[in-house]
Amino acid sequence: MRGRGVVVLAGGGSVRMGGVNKAFLSLQGKPLLRWVVEGALGAAGKVVVVLSKSSPEGPYRRILPATVSLGRDAVEGGGPIAGLAAGIRSLKVEYVAVLPCDVPFVNPQVLGLLFQEAEGRASEAVIPRWPNGYREPLHAVYRSQPTLPAAEEALAQGEYSMLDVVKRLEHVYYLPVDQIRNFDPQLRGFFNINTPQDLEKAACLLKKG
Repeated sequence: MRGRGVVVLAGGGSVRMGGVNKAFLSLQGKPLLRWVVEGALGAAGKVVVVLSKSSPEGPYRRILPATVSLGRDAVEGGGPIAGLAAGIRSLKVEYVAVLPCDVPFVNPQVLGLLFQEAEGRASEAVIPRWPNGYREPLHAVYRSQPTLPAAEEALAQGEYSMLDVVKRLEHVYYLPVDQIRNFDPQLRGFFNINTPQDLEKAACLLKKG
């Protein structure tokens, strides 16, 4: 396998949004998922949006570019690991970036940096890390070959956190977020929409440019 792809996870719940599917929330007249997918397409030619097993495809297909494929969680209730595993199987590329569906300011240049670091270091994962030690495993790049079996093993053992995959990888590089500021000075790419207030803030940020 060669090449790059992006897995966008759209199978999770939206408890803090009152059960509303965040993927379809409107931000300046565009569904939130569309914002994320367009950013992903700026960094990789192959993008797959992974849905839960019970989600109908029609509404997603209507808002996505024709070049974007749809996948299904490998395990119902398996969290982001199940989505990542399904995405890796679908894309069949050497490196995948993984993103949630609620980060409208995802920066293609930042994704490109993560891909370059992974390829240049032959890393199994490149994960941004904040000065306080907090890691961003859902805004990171993974090498498919070791990551898929790691994800499958975690699922088999009932472990559903992305960090349960990361701990099974041998060569992980943690990229300081300050190195990302060259492309995203305010680090807005990590801003995610969890509440109605977050959606309002995102709209204000867009109005301010």
